[in-house]
Amino acid sequence: MWDLDFFEKDSKRCPTLEFVEQQPPDDQVRIKRSLTLLAELGNNLRRPDVDYLEDGLYELRVRVVKKQYRFIFFYHNQRIIVVTHGFLKKTSAVPRAQIKLAQTYRRIYLERMR
Repeated sequence: MWDLDFFEKDSKRCPTLEFVEQQPPDDQVRIKRSLTLLAELGNNLRRPDVDYLEDGLYELRVRVVKKQYRFIFFYHNQRIIVVTHGFLKKTSAVPRAQIKLAQTYRRIYLERMR
C-alpha cells in the first residue's frame, strides 16, 4: 500500500480535490476508485490505467463514458505518490501546459519537504 499525498498550494487549496469535487457525482465515484487502486498497486499499476509522461511524471487515466480524466503524479521516497492536479483531457496528447504545471507543483512540493 502506498500513501497518496495531494499537492496543496500555499493557500492550502488542493487542486486535485477541488477538481474532483467539481465533477458529477457518478464521475467522482469512478475517480475515487481509480485513486484508491493507485494507492493499492502503486508502481505495479500499468496501462491502460497509468502511463509515463516525462521527467518522472506519470498520468492516472480515468475514463468515464466519453470523458477522459487525467491526474498527474510522481513517486516520492519509497512509498509516497504525490498527485499534483487533475484535468479533463480533450486532445490526443497531454497538453504541454499541464505537464509544466505539474513540474512547477513538484518543485514547490520538494522544496517544502527539505
